[in-house]
Formats: sequence, structure tokens, C-alpha cells
Amino acid sequence: MNKKVKWWSADRKETSYVHWTAGKPKNQVQLSFLNNWLTFKRIIDDLGIKKNKCIELGCGRGNMSLYFANDGWNCTLLDNSPTVIKVAKKIFLERNLKANFCISDAVDIKLKEKFNVCFSIGLLEHIPELKKAIKSQINLLEKDGLFLMYVVPDNIPNVQKNWHWLNSFLKILKKPKENKPKPQVYRSNSSIKEYERILRDLRVYNLKASGIYPLPMISHSIDFPFSLNNKFIEFFLTNIFVVALKIRKFFNTSNPWLCEEKFGQAFLVWGQKSD
Repeated sequence: MNKKVKWWSADRKETSYVHWTAGKPKNQVQLSFLNNWLTFKRIIDDLGIKKNKCIELGCGRGNMSLYFANDGWNCTLLDNSPTVIKVAKKIFLERNLKANFCISDAVDIKLKEKFNVCFSIGLLEHIPELKKAIKSQINLLEKDGLFLMYVVPDNIPNVQKNWHWLNSFLKILKKPKENKPKPQVYRSNSSIKEYERILRDLRVYNLKASGIYPLPMISHSIDFPFSLNNKFIEFFLTNIFVVALKIRKFFNTSNPWLCEEKFGQAFLVWGQKSD
């Protein structure tokens, strides 16, 4: 059985953040979710996946599903926490977006329904039974359905290594009560190779992977769940990062949000179910 990740706490402001935005991102986390969505959408469009049913595993507040729902998808959100599902329902209702909600473990999923797209963000690294969890995700797909596995491994990416001094300085500026310890959660350091090894034993094709999120995280507390700075600092950082992505696109790549595995904050593994 999958161990529950007890990250939710009603007295932490981080758990009330909504990272979806219909306009320009106002902070670095909104910027990351927007670029995750644009990357997902590009993969979906390039593969010709029809816009129909999608499911997010370990949905939390449903930040990424908000993008899918706003784009016209029939969304299902799955999480093992009734409290978190209740919060996600409220967030969708407040934004007049429709979705289906399911309380379930992400390893032993009992759903019989099949989906065109199955995705997870920051989930699989928290599950010790990785092979079983990946197989459950693939089993939810229709033939030719797309899986998107966004993984945040337990290591320090190259893009982050030169910014410890700034985050340490920001932490000093915070009042002691604002530096309240965050819950410890299990997180593996499995690499892309481990995911590819597992997936090659399953019925998949078009298997691809890449590092993702090539920007540093700047905050007095970058541990999960990420703590935002005040709105003025976030506005400044977000605009700097937007410029940085434009420079990356001009000099390096057609998709500036993708990068080498060791450089990015996370990695993305995707492909399709063969039958």
C-alpha cells in the first residue's frame, strides 16, 4: 500500500496557494505551472491526442487539472486525502470549472474508466512501490493514450547550486515564526534511467524523457510545499525568469522549459500505451 504524503496542514498558508492563472503569472510557481502546462499541451498536440478525458493522479489542489479543465478537457482528479479533494472541489467551483473527483490510493487504483491522458506532478518520487505505481498509471489509459510523469527527485539540481547564499539570506530576514519546520516526506532519487527501465517492460511506445524547469527556486524555504516571497519580490523574480526563458529559447532550444536532466528542478517522462 502506498504511504500517504502528509503535506497538508490547514494552518500553513502554502497549502492554500492556487498556482493556476488565466492571465500572466504573478509569482515563480505560477510561472512554473504555466510552462508545465504549455509543455504538456505541446506534447499532446504533437502526438495528435484528441481532447477528451484526462486524469491527474495525486492531484492535491488540482493546479495542473485547472489548466486542462479550462482548455475543455473532461477532467478527473484523484488523491488519497478526502481533505485535499474537498479543497480541490472548492477551488474548481470558485472558478466555474467542472471536474470529477475520486478518493483513491495512486498505487491500487480501482477505476475501470479509461483515459486519453494520465498525468502526475510531484507524485511518483513519494511512492516506494514505484513499479506498481507506474503500471497503475499505464493501466488507466486507452490504446494510444498518453502518460506524463513529472518527477522531482531527491537531489540538488545544477540550476539551484549557485543560489544557496540568496535563499539563506532570505531565511535570515524572516521572523522565526515564519520559518516553521515543514513535514518530512519520503522522496526517492530515482533517475530517468530507472523510469525508462520500468516502462520498457510495459506496453508503451514513443517513450521519451527530458529534464524540465531550468530555473532556480528563490525563497526563504524551497522545501515542499514551496513558500512564496512577498508579492513585490515574486513580481520581480517572475519577470526576470520570463526574460531568462526568452534568452534560452533564442540561443538554445525551441522549448526553453526543457533541459538536461541534471540541470533542471525535475524531469518529465512521457509516452503512449500500445494496446
